[in-house]
Amino acid sequence: ADPSFSGRISVGKWNDVSHLILMTDGVSDPLFETDNGLRSDEKWTRLLDELIPVLTDASIAPERLGDWLNFFSTGNHDDRTIAVLW
Repeated sequence: ADPSFSGRISVGKWNDVSHLILMTDGVSDPLFETDNGLRSDEKWTRLLDELIPVLTDASIAPERLGDWLNFFSTGNHDDRTIAVLW
């Protein structure tokens, strides 16, 4: 067991959730780079600015999200998985 695991997990209850995004490190590493990056409002805003146009039309959102996952990032070649509740 990884003793640092519990420090990276949080459980909460929110009354007003506009979206939920779950992603593997293949997505988060190139976008956020570090644990501090994951805390950056600017980086989350940038991600949302990229995803909103991709997800606007529900009839083509799955295909467009798949295309979006093909972004290039030097040195990041991990598999990419993302689940978005919008």
